[in-house]
Amino acid sequence: MISYLKKSIEEDVRLQKKRRKKIFLLIVFASVLIAVVASVVIIYLYNNRRFTNYEVRNEVKRSDSNTVKYAAFGDNILKYSRDGASGLNLKGQQLWNGGYEMEQPQADVCEDFAVISDMGGKELYVYNGSDSGTRIETALPIVKARVAAQGVVAVLERDKTSNIITIYNPYSNATPVLVEIPTNVDSDGYPVDFDISSDGNSLVVSYLKVNKSVVSNRVNFYNFTEVGQDKNRLVGTKDYGKETVFHIEFLDGDKVGIFREEGFSVYSNLKEPQEDFTEKYKQKIKSVVTSEDGVGVILMDGGNAKKHLKLYTLSGKEKLFYDLSYDYDQVYLKNDELVFYSGKKIHILRCNGKEKADITPQKTVQWMFSSGNSQRYYLIDEGTIQEISLSGG
Repeated sequence: MISYLKKSIEEDVRLQKKRRKKIFLLIVFASVLIAVVASVVIIYLYNNRRFTNYEVRNEVKRSDSNTVKYAAFGDNILKYSRDGASGLNLKGQQLWNGGYEMEQPQADVCEDFAVISDMGGKELYVYNGSDSGTRIETALPIVKARVAAQGVVAVLERDKTSNIITIYNPYSNATPVLVEIPTNVDSDGYPVDFDISSDGNSLVVSYLKVNKSVVSNRVNFYNFTEVGQDKNRLVGTKDYGKETVFHIEFLDGDKVGIFREEGFSVYSNLKEPQEDFTEKYKQKIKSVVTSEDGVGVILMDGGNAKKHLKLYTLSGKEKLFYDLSYDYDQVYLKNDELVFYSGKKIHILRCNGKEKADITPQKTVQWMFSSGNSQRYYLIDEGTIQEISLSGG
C-alpha cells in the first residue's frame, strides 16, 4: 500500500512538473510572439511615420545669382552657370571647379559623369567629378547632349537641311568621334528626343516628320557593338503614327522607356529590341518619373485638379495607384519615394502609398535633392543651400 501511494505521489509530481514546463514554454512563446509583433508594428509605424516640419542641420550662404542652376550629381550637387560648373558636397563645400563661357548651358548627368553643353553653340565639357573637365568642340551648333556612365557623349547637332547625332569619346585623342548618325529632315524628320545607354553601346531616337500636313512619329534603335555594325548601326524601328513620342530615357541596363502622348512602353534587349510591356491612357500625361527599378506617370483627370499616379516595376507590374490632390512644379523618384515640390510646399510620398511628409518650407524653394540619408534632404532657395532633416512626425 505504501509503495502504491509513493508511486502515485511521484507520478503527480512528474505531471505537475510537466504542466509547469508547458505553461512556462507557452508563456515564453507568447512573450516572444508579442515582442515580435510589437517590434513589427513599431518598425512599420517608424518607417511610415508622417513628418510636418524640418530642422536645418547645415546652411551655406549663396553668393551666386539666380541665373545659376543646380542638379543632382550622385550624392552631391552639380552647380552650373554661363561661366562655369562646380561640384558641391553635402555641406555646400566645393569639391571641384571647371570654367567655361556659354550662352545657354544645359546639363545631363549619368552616375559619376556630367556633361555641360552650350545650346546653340559648339562647345561642351565633360566632368568626372574629380577634375576641371574635358572640352569638346563640335562642328555644328548643339541642340542637346546626353552622357553615358563612362563619359561617352551623344550630341545632337543642327545643320540647315539635316541633323547629325555624333558619339564622342572625350578621353581619346586618337578617335574622339566614335560614330556619326546623319538625319535628313525631309526623309527622316526632326529628332525630338534621344538618350544613350549607360554603357554607351545603344542609342534610341524619336523622330517627328511632317509630309503634306500629315504628321508621323518613329523611334529608331541604334547599337554600336558588332551587332550594330552588321546593320549600319540601325537594329530596330517602331512607328507610332500621329502619336508624338516626347521623351526617351534609359531606365536600367538595356531597358529604355518610350514615353508618348497617350502612354509609354519599355523595351529591352536592344541588340534586337523587344517591347516588354506597354501602357495606354485616356488621360493626358502631366509628368514622368523614373528610377533604376521603376517607372511612373502622373495623369491629369480632365479639367479637375485631381491627378492620378501610377507606378510600375520594370517588368510591367503595377505597384501603386494613388490619387494626388496637391499641385507641384517639380517631381522626382529616388530611394523608393517621390518628392514633389513647389516654391511654398513639399510633399514626399513613399512608393508603398504612405505619405512621408507634408511641409511648408520657411523660404521659397528653388531646388530640392535627396541625400544618401532617408531623413535628410538639400533645399536651395534664393540665398542659401541648406541640409535639412525631417521632423515633427
